[in-house]
Amino acid sequence: MRLLLFLFVFIFTLPNVSCQSDYLVFGMGGGFTGEATQYKITRKGRVYKGSGVLDIAYTMTGKIKKSDARKLFEESESLSDTTFCYPGNIYYYIQKACENDTLTYTWGEVHFEVPEPAGMLYKNAMSRFTDLTFKPIKDTTK
Repeated sequence: MRLLLFLFVFIFTLPNVSCQSDYLVFGMGGGFTGEATQYKITRKGRVYKGSGVLDIAYTMTGKIKKSDARKLFEESESLSDTTFCYPGNIYYYIQKACENDTLTYTWGEVHFEVPEPAGMLYKNAMSRFTDLTFKPIKDTTK
């Protein structure tokens, strides 16, 4: 009985541990073609650029400083653990992969304003990708 009580108290007093994502995804898409362009960034600063309509094919790679990547991941901790989904004809999104789930913020609908932490994170990430030099990913299937 004591063991059961101990486990009960232990489980409910654990600190709230937020998602420790291995990568973040930033993207934009929609319009006439429906094509999306997205950037997938790792904690080590590797950035993959891809595009597609349904499936994203990553064809380019680049690198940002690890300290810049760390800042983006730290900023992503300010996102609440709820999904925000209000896309418009042209939409923008952030995805944060967590263990068995993916947290997604999608916006673009004019009647819904993106939460400030998501908007600032997106702006900061895209400013790092704008001047980044991307190189083609070598095809290893040949």
